[in-house]
Amino acid sequence: MARSAGLDLMTEPQWYSAVGSAVLALVTVLERRRLFSTSTISGLFIAYLVFGFVGILLLPWARAGVVLEEDLRVGFGFIDWRKITDRDLSLSILIYVGGFLLALLGHRIAGSLARFQDAVYASPRELRVGRLVAVAVPAVLLTVGHVALNPDVFAQGIETAIIGAEKAAVHEYRYAAVTNYPFVLTVYNVLPFLSTTLWAHSRSSHSPVLKVFSVFLASITAVMLLLTFQKMPLMVFAIALGATELAAQRARNADQTAVSTARQAPRFVVVSLALLFLISLLQSAMKGGEAQTDPLRVSLREIFGRISVGAPMFVHYFPDLGDHYGLSGLRMFALVTGEPLFETTAVVFRYFTHSNEGSAAIAAIVDFYCAWGWPGWVIGCTLLGVALAQLDRLIRALPRGESRLLAIIYAFTFCMHLGQASVFNASFGYGGVFFLSLWFVLFAPKANSAATDGARPMRNVPQGAR
Repeated sequence: MARSAGLDLMTEPQWYSAVGSAVLALVTVLERRRLFSTSTISGLFIAYLVFGFVGILLLPWARAGVVLEEDLRVGFGFIDWRKITDRDLSLSILIYVGGFLLALLGHRIAGSLARFQDAVYASPRELRVGRLVAVAVPAVLLTVGHVALNPDVFAQGIETAIIGAEKAAVHEYRYAAVTNYPFVLTVYNVLPFLSTTLWAHSRSSHSPVLKVFSVFLASITAVMLLLTFQKMPLMVFAIALGATELAAQRARNADQTAVSTARQAPRFVVVSLALLFLISLLQSAMKGGEAQTDPLRVSLREIFGRISVGAPMFVHYFPDLGDHYGLSGLRMFALVTGEPLFETTAVVFRYFTHSNEGSAAIAAIVDFYCAWGWPGWVIGCTLLGVALAQLDRLIRALPRGESRLLAIIYAFTFCMHLGQASVFNASFGYGGVFFLSLWFVLFAPKANSAATDGARPMRNVPQGAR
C-alpha cells in the first residue's frame, strides 16, 4: 500500500527521528523505575536525554526548516552543513538511541546475573574532616597561586573574553588556561569533590565554622571553574552541588516525617532555574549578544545542541575520511608508545568549520563507533551497561549515610560526563578515577567496627538505590 503524501515528504533522517522518538518513549515508560532512580543507568539516561537525544532527534527537522531553523542557523551556522548528508544524520540517531539501548540491556543482564553472585558487604565509613582540610588547603593554594602568577591569562581573560564579550578571545584564553595539567586536574576533579563532600557534611553539622568554610570552598571552586572559560564543568559542578543539597534535605526530612514528591518538587524547580540562569548569564557574556536572542534561549540551545551536533560530524568523518582511530586519540597512549597524538576533536572541527580554533565533543557511545566501528560500538555500549550495573551493586552495599550519598552523587556525575566525553576521558580527565580515590581517602572505616558492622547485603535487583 502506498504511503500518504505527508509521509512521502518525510526524509530518511526524519523517519529515523520519528521511530527513535517512539522507541525512546516506549522504553522510558517500560523502564521508568530504573531510568528515574538513583542508579547509574539513570544518570546515563538523563545525560543522553539532555546532551544527546533532544538535539539529535530535532536536528533533521531543524535542518529541513520545520522547527528551530533560526536556532540552527544562528547557533551553529559556523558548521558547513553542506558536508553533512542524510546518511550522517540517520546513522547518528541510530548510534545514539541504539547505543543507549545496548547499555540498558547490559545493565539489565548484569542485574539479572547478580542474583547468582555472593552478597556484597561494606563496613560503615565516616568522613574524616581533618583529611578533607588537609587536601583542600593545598588544592586551594595551588589553584589560587597559579591564577595569581598568571594574570596575563586569567585577569586579562576575564576582562577580554567575559566582560568584554569578545568571542574570538574565548578560545585563546581557554587554551591558555588549561595548559597547566596539575591546575586542570585540581580544578576539574579535586575541588568539586571536596566542595560537594564538605557541603553535604555541613548540612548535618551544627558548626558555623564548617558551614562558612563549605560556602567558601564552593565559591572558590566555582570561580576556578569559571576561569577555565568553559561552561560544561561549571554546569556539572552546579548540578552535583544542587543534587547534594536536595539529597541532604531529603535525608533530614526522612529523620522527621515523610516528605511527598509534591513538596520536594518546588525546591528542585528552584535549583534547576537557578542553574539555568547561571549558565544563561555566562553564555550571554561569552557570546557577546551576537546570538540576537535572549540569554535563556541561547542557554537552552547550547545545553541541548552543542554535544549532539558533533555526532553527525564525527560519523561523517570516520571512517569515510579517516580510519577508526582506536587508541591513537588518547594522550596517555601517545605518551606511553611515543606515537603522535591524533587530536580527533580538533581535526573534525577544522574540517567542518575551516577554523583552527575550537573542537567538537561527542558522547561515549558515539566515540565507541568512531574509534572501533560497529563491533566496538556494540561491545563497548553493552559492557558500559554491565560496568555501571556492577558500580550500582557496590554502592548499594554501603550503609546509608554521607559516604553512600557522595558515592551516588559522583557516580551520577561521572555518568553526566559520559554524555560529553569518551569513557577514558570521563574516567581519567573529568573525575572518575579521581573521585574514587578521593572517596577512599576521605571516608575511612569507622573505628572499632567489625567488617560487617552496620553493613547490609547487596540488593540483587539493580533498581535505583532506595
